[in-house]
Amino acid sequence: MQQLPPSQWTELADLIGQCMDYDSAFRPSCRSIIRQLNSLITSDYVILHAAEPVTQSPMSIAVNPAPYDHTLFEERHLCYISPLGKGNFGCVELCRYDPLGDNTGELVAVKKLQPNKGPNLEDFQKEVKTLSVLHCDYIVKYRGVCYSMGRLSMSLVMEYLPYGSLNGYVWTNRHNITTRRMLLFASQICKGMEYLQTLRYIHRDLAARNVLVANDSLVKIADFGLTKVLPFDKEYYRLSQPGQSPLFW
Repeated sequence: MQQLPPSQWTELADLIGQCMDYDSAFRPSCRSIIRQLNSLITSDYVILHAAEPVTQSPMSIAVNPAPYDHTLFEERHLCYISPLGKGNFGCVELCRYDPLGDNTGELVAVKKLQPNKGPNLEDFQKEVKTLSVLHCDYIVKYRGVCYSMGRLSMSLVMEYLPYGSLNGYVWTNRHNITTRRMLLFASQICKGMEYLQTLRYIHRDLAARNVLVANDSLVKIADFGLTKVLPFDKEYYRLSQPGQSPLFW
């Protein structure tokens, strides 16, 4: 019995993966599947911010996305469910994007900059741009952005990974987690970091708290707020600003 070749249309492949989830609570409903399929084939669903007109088909856009393509999520359709985490400058919330208002929308993680952290808006925008160009199985998937208050405030919308951070997962499963599984997770983190290295990105804050667990056999690197790009004429990153800083991965 042979398997079909994997789809090169990453968004479609991701939707297929959701439908095959063994946990029915995380499988999308029929209406949700139809809505997501429509969004993949509707040209005006993706708003492209490019210098030149885009003449590619939806398939080619998905395979070779432009650097600053953004899917816009409407704030009025983001229904808050619960907090997922909080950092020095922002918080992450679990929301349901439910434009039909029937509780069938997809679950997403929404990262927001705290209102009193205005000076960090530029860094937050850099994080959004960084994540939007990363396409790797071992890096949390960028979904889009959400503007509020007349575009004065912006939120980052990402895929929701139900098992939370790696450190929490390891603690919760400390009595039955195996060395084989930990090695699998470690290899996936290495592959994700190797992918970043090919694009000359330095994560700078790799830690178990910033690795999210998709399921019992897959983890993804997250939190790119401190990521830097290594110039092509440099071989290593040098800290230029004083103050506290994490390990330079």
